[in-house]
Amino acid sequence: ERSAPVIPRLATRGKLVLATALLFLAAGAFRGSPPLAALAGVVLAVLLALYLMFYPTAILLRRKKIELSWWVPPGDQPGGALAVDRPFRLHLAFRNHGSRRLRVLSTRVLAASGLVIEERPTATVSRGQQVEVTANVRPLAAGYRVLHGAALTFGEALGLFEIEAFFPNPIAVKIFPRTLALPGAAVRA
Repeated sequence: ERSAPVIPRLATRGKLVLATALLFLAAGAFRGSPPLAALAGVVLAVLLALYLMFYPTAILLRRKKIELSWWVPPGDQPGGALAVDRPFRLHLAFRNHGSRRLRVLSTRVLAASGLVIEERPTATVSRGQQVEVTANVRPLAAGYRVLHGAALTFGEALGLFEIEAFFPNPIAVKIFPRTLALPGAAVRA
Protein backbone atom coordinates (compact mmCIF):
# COMPACT_ATOMS: atom_id res chain seq x y z
CA GLU A 1 0.00 0.00 0.00
CA ARG A 2 1.39 3.42 -0.96
CA SER A 3 1.56 6.11 1.67
CA ALA A 4 0.60 9.71 1.01
CA PRO A 5 3.40 11.85 -0.38
CA VAL A 6 5.25 13.98 2.13
CA ILE A 7 5.43 17.36 0.41
CA PRO A 8 5.92 20.76 2.04
CA ARG A 9 2.90 23.05 1.88
CA LEU A 10 2.32 26.69 2.61
CA ALA A 11 1.49 27.48 6.23
CA THR A 12 -0.95 30.28 7.05
CA ARG A 13 1.83 32.87 7.10
CA GLY A 14 3.14 31.58 3.77
CA LYS A 15 -0.32 31.89 2.24
CA LEU A 16 -0.51 35.49 3.45
CA VAL A 17 2.88 36.31 1.91
CA LEU A 18 1.85 34.65 -1.37
CA ALA A 19 -1.48 36.51 -1.41
CA THR A 20 0.32 39.81 -0.77
CA ALA A 21 2.78 39.16 -3.59
CA LEU A 22 -0.06 38.30 -5.98
CA LEU A 23 -1.91 41.44 -4.89
CA PHE A 24 1.19 43.52 -5.62
CA LEU A 25 1.52 41.81 -9.00
CA ALA A 26 -2.11 42.47 -9.88
CA ALA A 27 -1.89 46.09 -8.70
CA GLY A 28 1.34 46.59 -10.64
CA ALA A 29 -0.19 45.15 -13.81
CA PHE A 30 -3.45 47.08 -13.40
CA ARG A 31 -1.74 50.41 -12.66
CA GLY A 32 1.07 49.89 -15.13
CA SER A 33 3.67 50.19 -12.38
CA PRO A 34 6.82 48.16 -13.13
CA PRO A 35 8.35 48.76 -9.65
CA LEU A 36 5.28 47.29 -7.96
CA ALA A 37 5.29 44.28 -10.29
CA ALA A 38 9.03 43.88 -9.73
CA LEU A 39 8.49 43.92 -5.95
CA ALA A 40 5.96 41.13 -6.37
CA GLY A 41 8.47 39.19 -8.47
CA VAL A 42 11.15 39.57 -5.78
CA VAL A 43 8.77 38.37 -3.04
CA LEU A 44 7.74 35.35 -5.16
CA ALA A 45 11.40 34.53 -5.92
CA VAL A 46 12.32 34.70 -2.22
CA LEU A 47 9.31 32.54 -1.32
CA LEU A 48 10.37 29.93 -3.89
CA ALA A 49 13.98 30.00 -2.65
CA LEU A 50 12.82 29.46 0.94
CA TYR A 51 10.63 26.55 -0.25
CA LEU A 52 13.64 24.94 -1.89
CA MET A 53 15.65 25.42 1.31
CA PHE A 54 12.91 23.69 3.35
CA TYR A 55 12.34 20.83 0.88
CA PRO A 56 15.20 18.64 2.24
CA THR A 57 13.10 18.12 5.37
CA ALA A 58 10.68 16.14 3.22
CA ILE A 59 13.59 14.06 1.95
CA LEU A 60 14.64 13.32 5.55
CA LEU A 61 11.12 12.13 6.32
CA ARG A 62 11.06 9.87 3.26
CA ARG A 63 14.43 8.38 4.15
CA LYS A 64 13.24 7.71 7.70
CA LYS A 65 15.91 9.87 9.31
CA ILE A 66 13.39 11.06 11.89
CA GLU A 67 12.08 8.71 14.58
CA LEU A 68 9.36 8.90 17.19
CA SER A 69 9.27 6.64 20.22
CA TRP A 70 6.94 6.86 23.18
CA TRP A 71 6.10 5.16 26.43
CA VAL A 72 3.84 5.41 29.45
CA PRO A 73 5.54 5.09 32.85
CA PRO A 74 3.77 3.23 35.67
CA GLY A 75 0.82 5.07 37.19
CA ASP A 76 0.52 6.37 40.75
CA GLN A 77 -1.99 3.68 41.80
CA PRO A 78 -0.98 0.47 43.64
CA GLY A 79 1.08 -1.76 41.35
CA GLY A 80 1.65 1.10 38.89
CA ALA A 81 -1.90 0.86 37.53
CA LEU A 82 -3.51 3.60 35.47
CA ALA A 83 -6.99 4.55 36.64
CA VAL A 84 -10.00 6.40 35.25
CA ASP A 85 -9.98 10.16 35.89
CA ARG A 86 -6.32 10.03 36.99
CA PRO A 87 -4.23 11.82 34.33
CA PHE A 88 -0.97 10.16 33.34
CA ARG A 89 2.07 11.33 31.41
CA LEU A 90 2.83 10.17 27.89
CA HIS A 91 6.56 10.51 27.17
CA LEU A 92 7.59 11.17 23.56
CA ALA A 93 11.14 11.08 22.20
CA PHE A 94 12.03 12.63 18.84
CA ARG A 95 15.30 11.45 17.27
CA ASN A 96 16.90 13.29 14.39
CA HIS A 97 19.38 11.17 12.41
CA GLY A 98 19.44 13.74 9.63
CA SER A 99 21.81 16.54 8.79
CA ARG A 100 19.64 19.55 9.68
CA ARG A 101 17.79 20.93 12.66
CA LEU A 102 14.06 20.18 12.81
CA ARG A 103 11.23 22.12 14.36
CA VAL A 104 8.25 20.04 15.48
CA LEU A 105 5.43 22.58 15.47
CA SER A 106 2.73 20.23 16.70
CA THR A 107 2.28 16.63 17.81
CA ARG A 108 -1.26 15.35 17.40
CA VAL A 109 -1.56 11.99 19.17
CA LEU A 110 -4.23 9.75 17.65
CA ALA A 111 -5.88 7.84 20.45
CA ALA A 112 -8.95 5.78 21.29
CA SER A 113 -12.09 7.68 22.24
CA GLY A 114 -11.62 6.86 25.92
CA LEU A 115 -8.41 8.92 26.12
CA VAL A 116 -8.14 12.70 26.00
CA ILE A 117 -4.77 14.24 25.16
CA GLU A 118 -4.74 17.70 26.64
CA GLU A 119 -1.88 19.27 24.67
CA ARG A 120 0.13 19.12 21.46
CA PRO A 121 3.83 19.04 22.36
CA THR A 122 6.39 20.99 20.34
CA ALA A 123 10.17 20.59 20.14
CA THR A 124 13.29 21.65 18.30
CA VAL A 125 15.62 18.75 17.55
CA SER A 126 19.19 19.45 16.48
CA ARG A 127 20.91 17.13 14.04
CA GLY A 128 22.05 13.89 15.62
CA GLN A 129 20.15 14.63 18.83
CA GLN A 130 17.15 13.31 20.75
CA VAL A 131 14.60 15.47 22.56
CA GLU A 132 12.03 14.18 25.02
CA VAL A 133 8.72 15.89 25.77
CA THR A 134 5.62 14.86 27.70
CA ALA A 135 1.88 15.22 27.27
CA ASN A 136 -0.94 14.77 29.77
CA VAL A 137 -3.46 12.04 28.96
CA ARG A 138 -6.76 11.79 30.81
CA PRO A 139 -8.55 8.42 30.65
CA LEU A 140 -12.35 8.67 30.55
CA ALA A 141 -13.30 5.00 30.71
CA ALA A 142 -11.87 1.73 31.98
CA GLY A 143 -10.56 -0.97 29.64
CA TYR A 144 -7.84 -1.46 27.07
CA ARG A 145 -7.16 1.77 25.17
CA VAL A 146 -4.82 2.25 22.25
CA LEU A 147 -2.61 5.16 21.29
CA HIS A 148 -2.49 4.57 17.52
CA GLY A 149 0.26 6.92 16.45
CA ALA A 150 1.10 10.58 16.08
CA ALA A 151 0.84 13.14 13.31
CA LEU A 152 3.80 15.49 13.54
CA THR A 153 3.83 18.88 11.84
CA PHE A 154 7.32 20.12 10.97
CA GLY A 155 8.01 23.72 10.06
CA GLU A 156 10.80 26.13 9.25
CA ALA A 157 12.01 29.15 11.23
CA LEU A 158 9.93 31.79 9.43
CA GLY A 159 6.69 29.82 9.64
CA LEU A 160 6.04 29.92 5.89
CA PHE A 161 6.02 26.18 5.15
CA GLU A 162 5.07 23.00 6.98
CA ILE A 163 5.00 19.25 6.45
CA GLU A 164 2.76 16.76 8.24
CA ALA A 165 3.91 13.18 8.67
CA PHE A 166 2.18 10.27 10.40
CA PHE A 167 4.17 7.94 12.61
CA PRO A 168 2.18 4.73 13.24
CA ASN A 169 3.41 3.33 16.51
CA PRO A 170 0.50 1.78 18.46
CA ILE A 171 0.75 1.09 22.16
CA ALA A 172 -2.02 -0.27 24.36
CA VAL A 173 -2.65 0.86 27.91
CA LYS A 174 -4.92 -0.80 30.42
CA ILE A 175 -7.09 1.59 32.39
CA PHE A 176 -8.56 0.27 35.63
CA PRO A 177 -11.85 1.44 37.12
CA ARG A 178 -11.83 4.08 39.80
CA THR A 179 -11.16 2.66 43.27
CA LEU A 180 -13.55 3.56 46.03
CA ALA A 181 -11.87 3.63 49.42
CA LEU A 182 -14.12 3.83 52.44
CA PRO A 183 -11.94 4.52 55.47
CA GLY A 184 -12.72 2.23 58.40
CA ALA A 185 -15.63 0.48 56.66
CA ALA A 186 -15.76 -3.30 56.90
CA VAL A 187 -16.75 -5.37 53.91
CA ARG A 188 -19.90 -7.39 54.49
CA ALA A 189 -21.08 -10.36 52.50
